[in-house]
Amino acid sequence: YKKSTGSCQRTLRLISKASARKGKTYKVKVVGYDNSKRGRAIRKVRVSLGGQTALTDNKGRAVFKPRQKGKLKLTASRGGMVSAFPVQVKVM
Repeated sequence: YKKSTGSCQRTLRLISKASARKGKTYKVKVVGYDNSKRGRAIRKVRVSLGGQTALTDNKGRAVFKPRQKGKLKLTASRGGMVSAFPVQVKVM
């Protein structure tokens, strides 16, 4: 809890499709929610997909081109914020 702002640290959420194609563009968005359930895009979040890592841009977006097929784990984290729950992505 931060006394200066009267709010808790933001909780991150991944917004993505459940499947992707190997070698094709796969877009992810990260939104951070405050304790009033207000969300906003968060920049500079470290997003990982099956060993690949990217940082989100000013609109909370990260882009990947998956290099392998299978069920890959998608994660998002940033210091001072609650990490997103991991998401499983099926790459075909």
